[in-house]
Amino acid sequence: QANLALGWVEKALKSELIQRARDSKKVFRELPITGKQEDGSYLNAVIDLVFLENDEWVIVDYKSDQDPKKLEEKYKKQLGYYGKMLLEVTGKKVKETNLYFLRK
Repeated sequence: QANLALGWVEKALKSELIQRARDSKKVFRELPITGKQEDGSYLNAVIDLVFLENDEWVIVDYKSDQDPKKLEEKYKKQLGYYGKMLLEVTGKKVKETNLYFLRK
């Protein structure tokens, strides 16, 4: 199990997304964020990785599901919430959202 997880980490660290994050001057890992939803309730979330690229946010959400396609729509909605909350809190647009499936 540990070797499998280590392989995922090594693969992720070599990815183009992580290389871009390394080049950024503003990077957050495990960023806690809270935002108000349309129904008036509040959503607390933790964004796995977010970084600025040309003054716009790039969001990365890591997933380790065995069947990523099964929940992909749910995850895309989740990324939409993250982007909305970041825009509201920082005033900066979200350039890109990414689901990074570790098992692929």
